[in-house]
Amino acid sequence: MKNKLEKIDLTCPKCHATMEQGEEEDILICPFCRHKVKLDQEEDINKLAEKERKLSYARMEGENLAKEKSERRKGRRIAAKRMIKKIIKLLIAVGIIYAIYRVGYLGIPFMEDPFQNVRYEFSGVNGSGKIDLTIDSSIKDQINYKVSKSEDLSNGEIITIRASSVEYRLGTKEKKIQVQGLYKKLTAFSDLTNEMKEFIHGKTCAFQKNEIENGVTFKGKLYELRKYKMYLDTDGKNKSYLYDVYVAKIKSKNGKIFNRYVVTEYKNIVIINEKNDLLQYGGIEKIGKSILAGDNSKNYCRLYDWL
Repeated sequence: MKNKLEKIDLTCPKCHATMEQGEEEDILICPFCRHKVKLDQEEDINKLAEKERKLSYARMEGENLAKEKSERRKGRRIAAKRMIKKIIKLLIAVGIIYAIYRVGYLGIPFMEDPFQNVRYEFSGVNGSGKIDLTIDSSIKDQINYKVSKSEDLSNGEIITIRASSVEYRLGTKEKKIQVQGLYKKLTAFSDLTNEMKEFIHGKTCAFQKNEIENGVTFKGKLYELRKYKMYLDTDGKNKSYLYDVYVAKIKSKNGKIFNRYVVTEYKNIVIINEKNDLLQYGGIEKIGKSILAGDNSKNYCRLYDWL
């Protein structure tokens, strides 16, 4: 029995310590927990030996797995440390670059609102207006201004003014403004107020009086100019021609008085609606040939159909 026991390493089934042979040859005893195992047959020894081999293998596998896990953890720690070092180096480099930039950047004067030095004005007619910028001479060469759209403007349209500079740090770099104040073309007769109509009549009287008295229109003396009708020729957008028709009483050399229609054309009427300038127009001229007032000829009808 001793020879057999010397060849195997028996483990206590309770505490897994190595068991020793007791005072009796067929008794194994654990020196720690005092558990006893009786060996009645050689088969029992073989079973214990197999169990011990399995336990030993399990311990060895466990140790290997633990070792592998430890190596993996160690590798991850090393990789993490390397990554941290790289990040720290990168942050240091960025910090140095930023510090250099700030030292230079802080030396540039700061301007919160560059648009307070700019005045803008809209002019022209709605749909074809423009914007004019006036820049203070003190910053004219230090700040550049650009307008997103400077021509063909319409009332209510939103445009952007952008500012840039290499000599100033700008707090605000763009400003949005709404187009307003552009003159409106006369595209509906209802847009004419009574005051505007009288304004046109005054222009017509002065123009036709000069034409008649200078002998351009008739041979005779102007006796009276009487308002007759107004006509508007428009496409509702760009075309705006206004015709002011008067009846002129002409006194001939023999003393006879006769009536004539005289028509004055105003091209491209624009509503200004200011105190001394209610309307503007692109041109004024006498049109057609004078027709006897009350004449029902075809020419007369065609003239007024056309108007």
